Amino acid sequence: MDTPHEQLSLALAPVEPFALDYFVSHSGVCEAARALEQAAHEVAGEHGCFRILFIWGPPGSGKTHLAAGCRASALKSGYPAMSVRLFCADASTEHESQPEEQIGGGGSFIAAYDEMKAGGGLIVITSRRSPGESTANPHLTSRYSAGSVLKVAYPRDDELQPVLASLSERCNLRLSDRSMQYLLHRLPADPLSFVNIFKRINEISFAHNKRAGLGVMREIFARKQP
Repeated sequence: MDTPHEQLSLALAPVEPFALDYFVSHSGVCEAARALEQAAHEVAGEHGCFRILFIWGPPGSGKTHLAAGCRASALKSGYPAMSVRLFCADASTEHESQPEEQIGGGGSFIAAYDEMKAGGGLIVITSRRSPGESTANPHLTSRYSAGSVLKVAYPRDDELQPVLASLSERCNLRLSDRSMQYLLHRLPADPLSFVNIFKRINEISFAHNKRAGLGVMREIFARKQP
C-alpha cells in the first residue's frame, strides 16, 4: 500500500544548478529574456563592458526565474571571470544604509553599481514596481533607470500549463492532472508567485504528511495571503 510520502518525490529541493532550461519563455517575458541574453554576451565578450537591466512586473510573472537563470547560465558559459550581480528592489530603499534584499551577491547596490561600472559586469534588478516607484531615493532611481527597463507580464492562459509543469519538474514534484487543472483555474483569479505556490505545496505536504493533491491545493488558496 502506498504511503503519502511515496506519492511524492523524496527530494523536493530545487534542481541544481539552476538553468534557463527549466524556464518556459512565455510571451510576457520574451523581450526580457532576449535582452538578458544579449547583455550577458556583450559583457562576457568585451573586457570592462558594463550593463544594467531593471526587470519589473507582478508576482509570478517570471522575474526571479529570469534573473537566477541568467546568473547560472553566465557562470557555466565558459566566462568564469564575468561578474553578475542580482538585486531585488522591493525591500526598503529609502537610504543606502538599508540596502535592497539581494537575490545574490553582497554589499549595497550603489557600491556594486560603482564597482562594476568601473570594472565591468552585469547587474540585474527585479521589482514588482517600476524604477520610479521602487524608491524615493533619487540616487537609486537614477541608477535603476541608467540601463534597460523591461516590464514583464503574466503568461497568457494557454501558456500557463507548460510554465507550471516546468516549475513542478524543477521542484521534483509530480502533480496530478486534476491538481494542475485546479491551479490553472485558480491562478488568474488569485495570482500568486508561482515559485511560492510550489514552496507552499512542499511545506504543507511534509508538515501534515499529506499527498500533494487537491486537498493541499485548496488549503494553499484558502489561507490568507501575507
